[in-house]
Amino acid sequence: MRTMNERQRRSRCARGKPVDRNPVTVLYNQLYRQDHFQELTGLPGWRLHAWLHSSPQDYLTLFDTMHQLAPFELLQPDLAPPAA
Repeated sequence: MRTMNERQRRSRCARGKPVDRNPVTVLYNQLYRQDHFQELTGLPGWRLHAWLHSSPQDYLTLFDTMHQLAPFELLQPDLAPPAA
């Protein structure tokens, strides 16, 4: 398998596809997202709480957006809402 860049690796791992190596994450991912929510999403900071309690599809859509803009491989999600 060829070497992947961080965005390819993150995307494939999130979709359950093979990757060249395990993605790297940082400590305190949830604090990073809280501190940079507006910067990463373009939404006001008060929407963070609504996002954490949104539908699974809305949660994953915004989660993917934040990961596309994060400057590193960041895969640890917060507690996502259940699909039920």
